[in-house]
Amino acid sequence: MSMIINLMVNMYKVKEYGLDFMGYRVSNIKDLSYHHLIIPKEMGGKETVENGAILLKASHKYLHYIESNNKSLFKEITNQMIIENRKGYIDLENLAIIDQLLLEFEKVNKNEIKNRYPTRFLREIDKDILDNIDNYELKKNLL
Repeated sequence: MSMIINLMVNMYKVKEYGLDFMGYRVSNIKDLSYHHLIIPKEMGGKETVENGAILLKASHKYLHYIESNNKSLFKEITNQMIIENRKGYIDLENLAIIDQLLLEFEKVNKNEIKNRYPTRFLREIDKDILDNIDNYELKKNLL
């Protein structure tokens, strides 16, 4: 694992909260990868904190699958991760937006992606928690 991934895992408390930048559960840090947010690797983008997000290899692969099928959705998800990066923490509000964007994609492409990618954190918790997120310690713990 690269030094930048280790640094960002600590900065963004990925191990502590067990979530990547797209809201997928992280159980093993060896399953993490670096995703270029602003300047893609193909365009000379460097692996820096400011240019990156930490993703599970599976969610990273999924994000690039989305990129190849829906560029505007890819950009919207990337923008949410840029916001998280700049905030300096993985934020439930951004994760909820990402989750909704992914749900839209999954409704249209359900046959192609069925059981292909792991379950997101926000798909595992009670709807009441999502509807009343400001009242729960979960939000405070992620901040």
